[in-house]
This record gives sequence, C-alpha cells and structure tokens, in this order.
Amino acid sequence: MNALKIYKKRIGIYSAGVRWEEIFGNRTACTEFSSYPLWYANYDNKTNFIDFKTFGGWKKPNRKQFQQNVRYCGAGFDINYYP
Repeated sequence: MNALKIYKKRIGIYSAGVRWEEIFGNRTACTEFSSYPLWYANYDNKTNFIDFKTFGGWKKPNRKQFQQNVRYCGAGFDINYYP
C-alpha cells in the first residue's frame, strides 16, 4: 500500500467477507484497510448492496461483483455494480 501511495496510484481492496475471514481469522480483523474503497464479491445477480455484511471495518462497499463468467462475443466476463 505504501509503494502504491508513493506512485500516486488509486488503491482499493477486493474481497468477499468469507474470504476475509479465511485469510485474517475473523470478519472484524485488519480494520486498518477500511479507509480504502471496498469492492466485494457476491454472485447473487443483484445490482444493489442489500446483501452486504460488514467485515474488515467497512460499513459500506464502493462496488460489487454480482455475476461471474458471463459470456459476450465468446469471451467470459465478471459483471460489477457501481452506483
């Protein structure tokens, strides 16, 4: 994170709550990252944040990946929601 800040790169965190818990031991761990925008994954096919459950100190997300492996013109994409 510090190196990215030095080079003035935009920083964000991509995770799902269950992955956060697997990596850090519980959903409330590592809150020092919560000042960065959160992009979380939940493949429920819904373009809203109603499903979001707090983790890592985030109270609300910035964007959501809500579909995976969607095919367009023969290529696979993950689809995101960003209000």
